[in-house]
Amino acid sequence: SYDESDATTITLADGASTASDDGAVTISGDTVTITAAGTYVLTGSLSDGQVIVDSESDGEVVLVFDGVDLTSESDSPLLVTQADETTIVLADGSRNVFSDGAGSASDDEEEDAANATLFSSDDLTIAGSGALTVTSLEADGITSKDGLVVLGGDITVEAGDDGIRGKDYLALYGGSITISAVGDGLKSDNDSDATMGYVLVDGAEIVADVGDDGVSVTTDVLVVSGSLDLSA
Repeated sequence: SYDESDATTITLADGASTASDDGAVTISGDTVTITAAGTYVLTGSLSDGQVIVDSESDGEVVLVFDGVDLTSESDSPLLVTQADETTIVLADGSRNVFSDGAGSASDDEEEDAANATLFSSDDLTIAGSGALTVTSLEADGITSKDGLVVLGGDITVEAGDDGIRGKDYLALYGGSITISAVGDGLKSDNDSDATMGYVLVDGAEIVADVGDDGVSVTTDVLVVSGSLDLSA
């Protein structure tokens, strides 16, 4: 949930993006950068642009996507470089589309490389009841370098590498998730902490058709409720 009356509104448009509060949002060409905790409601489209979260302040950054169509030919369309925590809310009844170009993500061998269409260096949560389609031609679809939690949404991922990855953990508590990936479907690959590197399914409905592992972990796969339909 979020308080729309306290939210900053961001309207995306090629060469003409605007924000209702420019104190926490900077716009340079077709790059929109959010620099403080708070709630931001995004609408509109960019044919070759980027939304960046770079917040040094304490507190959660809430991104409400209410009909966003965002493509970047050279970078991750959504990039969280730093934030205490970022939550994506898929607005009720909305359809949101994120896609990248070939070779737009950085090399995965770099420790903090942005190697996904939706990429976060910190904890990321996806919630809401709207729809989200993520297409990555060569890289991962959705990745968090910390923990990744999915609470809801109608999520479709097409990825040239892995589908959905949370390095520390991937916890799927809700939503309908469809994955088509060349690499792994669901992945958690923290190999430096014995309490991390797991995938938890507890309420989500998941269908994955992938070229490598359906679920790839360094510790455990835990299925409590929901469904997990894998073709690998």
